[in-house]
Amino acid sequence: MPIETKESYRWLENLRQSIALVGAPERCVHVADRESDIYELFCLAQDLGTRFLVRVQTNRLAAAPADAEPEHGAHRVFAQLSAAPWEGRHRVKVGQDETAFLALIAVVSWRIFFLIMSARAKPDAEPGTVLTPAEIAALDNIDAARTKPRILCKALATYLLQIAMLGGYLARNHDPPPGNIVVWRGLTRLIDIAFGISIGTRRRCG
Repeated sequence: MPIETKESYRWLENLRQSIALVGAPERCVHVADRESDIYELFCLAQDLGTRFLVRVQTNRLAAAPADAEPEHGAHRVFAQLSAAPWEGRHRVKVGQDETAFLALIAVVSWRIFFLIMSARAKPDAEPGTVLTPAEIAALDNIDAARTKPRILCKALATYLLQIAMLGGYLARNHDPPPGNIVVWRGLTRLIDIAFGISIGTRRRCG
C-alpha cells in the first residue's frame, strides 16, 4: 500500500512543513511517537538533511558485523538499545497547573486505550461495558438518521468502528484497524454530539 494512502503519511507532511517554516533542516530535531516509526520517514529525513527522535515500535535489524548471522537477536534494535549505556538523565519539574493538565490527559488517554483494547479483546461485548448510555444513544440516533444503517449488531466492535468513522476513519477493506488518533477525534465529536442531544431533549418551563 502506498504511504500516501495511509494515516501515518501525516508524519512525513509534518516533517516537510516544519523544515519549510524554519528554513534550516540541519537545525531541526523532529520528535515523534511510535506511530512515526516508519521506514519512509527515516528516508525522507536523510534526504532532507534533518534529524529525528522517534519512539521505537518495530524491532528492525540493526547494524551488525559482516560475519554475523543476519537474523541473530542481538543485532536487532531492541537488543542493541537495551545494551547501550546511558548518556545521562535530565529531570523536568512540573508545576501544579501542568500536573492537573497531565492528569487529565492521562485519564483521556487511558479511556481511549481501554476502549480500543476492549473492542479487540472482546468484539462481541456489550457496548455499555465501555461507553456511557448517552454515548450509545447518540451513536444510535446518528445511525437511525442514515439511509442505510451501519449498526447491524449491538456489539462493542461495531460501536468502536462508528466512533472511529466520526474521527475520519474510512473503513476500507484494506485499511488497518482504527488507531488512537481517529478514535480520539471520533470520541471528542461523539461527546459533543451527546451533549447537544442532552440539551435539546431537556424539558423547558414556561
